[in-house]
Amino acid sequence: ILLKKDQNAEETFKKAIQINPKNQEGYSALGTIYTKNGKNSEAIKILKRGLELFPSDPSLFNKLGLSYKNLGDTKKALLSFSKSKELDPKYALALMNLGFLFLDEKRFSEAKREFSEAQKLSGGEKAKDALAFTEISLLVDKGDKFLVKGKIEEAIKEYSKAKVIMPNKPVVLNAYGRAYFVSKKYSDSENSFKASLSIDKNNIPALQGLVRLYS
Repeated sequence: ILLKKDQNAEETFKKAIQINPKNQEGYSALGTIYTKNGKNSEAIKILKRGLELFPSDPSLFNKLGLSYKNLGDTKKALLSFSKSKELDPKYALALMNLGFLFLDEKRFSEAKREFSEAQKLSGGEKAKDALAFTEISLLVDKGDKFLVKGKIEEAIKEYSKAKVIMPNKPVVLNAYGRAYFVSKKYSDSENSFKASLSIDKNNIPALQGLVRLYS
C-alpha cells in the first residue's frame, strides 16, 4: 500500500514539474520519494535539476547530500551538507546530517560541534541523543585502541564510562563482547553479543562476534 502511494505521488510530482518546470516543491518531493525507495541515483538527477533553478535552496542541497551518503560518496555528501549549512546556518537538519557524517568517519570533535549547534537551534531530543552517542563512540574508540594493544583493563575502563552514559546501546555491548573475547571469558562475550542482537537484529558487529566465538 505504501509503495503504491509512493508511486502515485511520484507520478503526481512528475506531472507537476512537466506543467511547471519551476515547481520547487516538485523537485524536493521527488528527491525525497526516490531516496526513500533506494533510488538514490534518480534522486541525485532530479535534485540537481532543481538546484539549477533554485541554487540557493538549502533543503535541496541537504537531500542531495543524503543521496550521496547512501551511495557511499562521503566527499560529495560532505560538500552538499556543507553548502546547505552555508546557505542557512540555522538549518538544524543539515547540521545533524553533517554531524552523523563526521561521526561515521570518527571525526568526533567535528560531530560534537554540529550536534551541539543543532541542539541550540532545535532544542530537540534527537540532537541531545546524538551528542550522547558521539561521546560513547569516542570512549569506545579509545577503548578499542587499548584493546588492540592488549591493554584489556584500560579498554574496559573506557567501555565502562560509555556504559554509564548509554548502557543499552549495541555499540557498548559489542565493545564488552570484544573485550570478554580477548580475555577468554567466552560466556560473557556471548551474552554481550546476544544482548546487542536483541536490541538490533541487523547488528553486523554482534553477528561477527558470535561467528568468531562459535568458529
